[in-house]
Amino acid sequence: MAASKKEVKTVALQNEAEHYWIFAQKLHRKQILQTRKKLEIMENKNRGGDSQPPNLLEHGKDNHFELQFKTVYNSFKERPKTTLEVAIETGVLRNCITWHVAEMEARGLIQVVKKALDPFTRFKAGFYSTDETLFTIPDASQLNLFDNGI
Repeated sequence: MAASKKEVKTVALQNEAEHYWIFAQKLHRKQILQTRKKLEIMENKNRGGDSQPPNLLEHGKDNHFELQFKTVYNSFKERPKTTLEVAIETGVLRNCITWHVAEMEARGLIQVVKKALDPFTRFKAGFYSTDETLFTIPDASQLNLFDNGI
């Protein structure tokens, strides 16, 4: 009972597919473990280690956002950065960072200090800072459309 060439090819393809499937599962498990480790590192970084101020340990609906806001604010205080740099550094989602930046802009806590190429994307981006020594002072002599300066 010799197997035909077609049957041999079919068995070989099945074995190859089986090996590929096992390899893919192992790779997927490895990626999941790596992602879990990265998340643990980011969570510890966001918490600042194991010590948190006692008022942030209380349960409340806004404590998480206050902690994020402070983390983002302090990150921009170090040096001028893009929102992507802060997202990578802190682990806070970029859309949350842009929301916090908008809040800080409305309060006058942050400014775009320069526009340059982003080191990650190589596109032009705004570099924000919360360091008031780097803020630009708006020109008071600029004309205002709605000002009655007669």
